[in-house]
Amino acid sequence: MDTETKEILWKQFGGTIDMLESAIVVCPDHFWVKNNFWYAVYHAIFYLDYYSSKEPDSFVPPEPFTLSEFDPTGILPERVYSKEEIIRIS
Repeated sequence: MDTETKEILWKQFGGTIDMLESAIVVCPDHFWVKNNFWYAVYHAIFYLDYYSSKEPDSFVPPEPFTLSEFDPTGILPERVYSKEEIIRIS
């Protein structure tokens, strides 16, 4: 892949991450919890981090996050993560 194409893709990817952060910031607090928006955002960022890691077999998310996303039963994390916690890893 040529350098120009890589640069274009990186800018689009970075723009998408920036838009997700903006959605987190402007999300009303009641919607964050009531409609499980927090979990949709957390799930997206968790897997973004996982799939972009250099060694996925030894992936460990930063604290306070856990590997609960890998549970095949689909359990949610033990608690609701705050906007600030999720923005810190995004």
